[in-house]
This record gives sequence, C-alpha cells and structure tokens, in this order.
Amino acid sequence: MPYVVSLVPQSPYIPSGLTAIGYTHGTFSKPFKYDEEWISSVLNSGTPMDPEMVPRRHAVDVKAEALPDIFSLGFGYGVTDRVREKVEELEPGVHQFFDIELTTKGGRRPKKRHWLLHICNRLDAIDPEKTTLPLAPGGLEYSVAAYTVGEPIDMVLRKEAIEGKCMWIDRKFMEHFLSDELFDFVEKNGLTKFYSTKVEAV
Repeated sequence: MPYVVSLVPQSPYIPSGLTAIGYTHGTFSKPFKYDEEWISSVLNSGTPMDPEMVPRRHAVDVKAEALPDIFSLGFGYGVTDRVREKVEELEPGVHQFFDIELTTKGGRRPKKRHWLLHICNRLDAIDPEKTTLPLAPGGLEYSVAAYTVGEPIDMVLRKEAIEGKCMWIDRKFMEHFLSDELFDFVEKNGLTKFYSTKVEAV
C-alpha cells in the first residue's frame, strides 16, 4: 500500500539556517494553467518546474556528515545520487533533478553529490466514494487540516491511477505520496525519517 509522507520537522531532516542563495521571494507564487486547470504555485503541484526558476546554490547550518540522503530544501527534497538512481529506476525520466551546490555548517562542501528533487506526477487518484476524509471549504480538495501525519487517514486510492508511479501529489490532497516500493527502500536503507501514514489502494 502507498504512503502519505512528510519529513520530521527537525534538523537535519529540515535543516536549520536554510538559505537559497540568489532566490527572489515570490518566484514560485505565480498562478499558471496546466491541463485546463489553474494552479496557484508550482511548488507541491506535481507539475514540471522551469529550470530557470530553481535556486542552484543552497546553504544549511548542519554538519555535512549529519545530512541524511533525503532532506528538505524548502523548494523540494535535497537528495543524493543513491536516491536519484532509485527514483530513476522506478520511474525513468519522470521527475526533475536539479544539480545544486550545497554548503554545510562551517562552509564545508559535502563529499556526496546533491540534487533538488521536484515531484512531477499530478494525479487524481482518490476514490471519492470510499474516502470519508472531509472536504476543505469550497469542496474542491480534501482537508489537510482534518488529519494528523502518522495517524490513520480515511482515504482510499484507485489502484489503477497510481500503477507504475513511485511518488506523486494528488490534485485534491496536496501532500506527498510514495509507493510502497520506494518507501520500503528509504526505510530499509535508513535514508531519512518520514512521518508516514499507509493509504489503502483498491
């Protein structure tokens, strides 16, 4: 079964002193149209990002050796080659990986290469007839506020909609989803610590 995930809200999973060098505030907050749908921001949208928008230099106030293989860069996941290779194995050529220059505590550069991972699957996978999670005001999306990460969630996904996908964002629930195969890879290899909730898929 797939998982809804978020990172543990503490360093090094969400590094303190996180700075995107050269980033202009509001860059990602421009509404755009995608497949006849208006989206307020490319972040957490599951749609491709213009490479020219992406900050390529980042600094974190965490020791290089303490960084896990998956952590938050604010604009997406910071990941190592090991994670990139697994995602590409499961879904070749789907998600975006932007080469970044990372500086850690003390001005050190990590030995491992790092990428900014941007999820590029926007699905409509939630089965409305089997999902009892309440809708948010306006009735277009399910309420993120109505559930707690790590706790059971009253949601059922349509298996055919997620077939062959390893990570995605649902257009009616703006959280990150991982397939059981990718999640198990992360867990078994200790690549990061997610808060996670299993979701039924039928």
